[in-house]
Amino acid sequence: MALRSIEVQRWMLAAIITVAVAPDVTEAQLSTDFYDTTCPQAASLVKQKVDAFVEADRGLAAALMRLDFHDCFVRVT
Repeated sequence: MALRSIEVQRWMLAAIITVAVAPDVTEAQLSTDFYDTTCPQAASLVKQKVDAFVEADRGLAAALMRLDFHDCFVRVT
């Protein structure tokens, strides 16, 4: 029974922290130049790796498109 109480307390703490941090997180915006100063080659590295994986498995291209448009579609305003 004590274990259940600790588990509930952990979930409640996690919920409180999430609610407390949520306003800051909701203000975050995506940026195309996020890594320009810390890792300027990031975009080219990712492109090279994705190209290599797609070359090895052609079905991956369609899966990535589905992921992009269904799971993480981002609106640019």
